[in-house]
Amino acid sequence: MIAIGIDPGFGNFKIADAEGRVAALPSTVGVGEIAPALETGLGRRRREASRLPDRVRLGNLSYLAGEVERYARPADRLDMDRFGGGPEMEALLLAAAFRLLGEGEFEAAASVGLPVHVLRAPDAAETVASVRRWLIGEHRGEVNGRPFALRIRAVRVLAQPLGAFFAWGLDGSGRWARPAADFKARVAVIDVGFNTLDIFAVEAGEVIQRFTQGGTVGVRRAAERLADLMRAQRGWAPSLREADAWLRGNGQEEISRQALETAASEIVTFCEQALGDTAPLLRAVLLTGGGVAFAPIRERLMRRFPNAVVPADPVTANALGLARFAVRLIRERKDGPAGAEA
Repeated sequence: MIAIGIDPGFGNFKIADAEGRVAALPSTVGVGEIAPALETGLGRRRREASRLPDRVRLGNLSYLAGEVERYARPADRLDMDRFGGGPEMEALLLAAAFRLLGEGEFEAAASVGLPVHVLRAPDAAETVASVRRWLIGEHRGEVNGRPFALRIRAVRVLAQPLGAFFAWGLDGSGRWARPAADFKARVAVIDVGFNTLDIFAVEAGEVIQRFTQGGTVGVRRAAERLADLMRAQRGWAPSLREADAWLRGNGQEEISRQALETAASEIVTFCEQALGDTAPLLRAVLLTGGGVAFAPIRERLMRRFPNAVVPADPVTANALGLARFAVRLIRERKDGPAGAEA
């Protein structure tokens, strides 16, 4: 049995194992096919250098997962019900797991990260139960014409930012690998996603709920601002996905910097209100999530929090840490049935 971490973000679907392997693809799915005969051949080198969408077959239906905009109408789900599964999420899970593990059949224990505000909502227990109902069991299909099956035997649902904390503190065996003083100290995590901004604080292994908050002040705000600017300056507006892709590919253009600075200001304000005057008491502030990959957002946060720590890959840090925690689920199953599906 392998330990995996799943971060089903709105921007990217990420999956990792405890050995440090990670896979990510855009959280976009479409119904369609890739028709190579329609290609001109002029862009072959550039096309081969990038990842084509994965072709996922579930029963009698075929889906494209990842960069699907050139081949099918994207089905972008930004609602919280998506975490309970459905064909789009199943296609993303199989495509990401196939990228991570390759062809074959696998058995796993999984830790899954959800946004903080989802876990603080009145219906959080129902959401967690729906995630577990979807994930526990067998997930079988074809990915790029090859058979693939993932049987998930145990699931633990956690707050997404805890993944970054685990990536910072746990080793590949799921044990604390930093000095004991770091475990006892107060550590905060700022997780900037596409549709979410989560703040989490931990001290001596316990969550400090006073400083734990979540909202929707994420990179989506920059995408919305960019769309408004393009509509005003160029007479057309991209979709949110197109705006996000534009920001990532043209981040140095003035119009992109304006949009990102607007989002960075809102993000820093949210973090200041959440953490208040406790910032000087923090051992570290871990910056994670796809939003941290944008220099204006990362630099504004680092100026505000001098003790900030940025993982080597902030986009996949949550998934990696969740995978390291999932090793503990495997140990629980070996120790007795009580921990089998905690």
